[in-house]
Amino acid sequence: RDMRLGRTCRRATAQTRTMDPDQAPMALRVMVFNIEEGGTGVDLGQVVEAIRRADPDIAALEEAVGNTARIADALGWGYASARTHLLSRHRIVRAGGPDVPFDYVEVRPGGFVAVASVHLPAEPYGPQLARDGATDGEIVELETRVRLPRFERILAGLSGLEAAGIPVFVVGDFNTPS
Repeated sequence: RDMRLGRTCRRATAQTRTMDPDQAPMALRVMVFNIEEGGTGVDLGQVVEAIRRADPDIAALEEAVGNTARIADALGWGYASARTHLLSRHRIVRAGGPDVPFDYVEVRPGGFVAVASVHLPAEPYGPQLARDGATDGEIVELETRVRLPRFERILAGLSGLEAAGIPVFVVGDFNTPS
């Protein structure tokens, strides 16, 4: 977590591979950023600056509320998906269905990664329950009952991609205690 870039901004760096074993791995920076209700609490220019400073190749916005294309345009990035709220320096190709929305991103000619940006249910919220005196067991039971089934469905819907040699990133707002 990089507190200089906002309290809900996380970055990950990973190595991608393609189905072509002769291609060397490449560094790829993927960022998830919850801009909270479309960024209404801050100037969208600050959102753009935070993304610019983080310098990702792909950014997944949570709670974008129709601002995905505006932010991509402000960054000068040519690719944005209003459906999955992905912004990318690389071409985005729509994929997935309504149950497991994800997109392919062509990170180099013929080399794709899959990115699923998910926003799991927020209520009831485990950290608030902990604050109010819930036991660890009660919170684990809540997470197992409320968020885990949805996450397992998402992972099941993506399982064939990795088997096909396509790197998969699952990012988002999991709304769960860490």
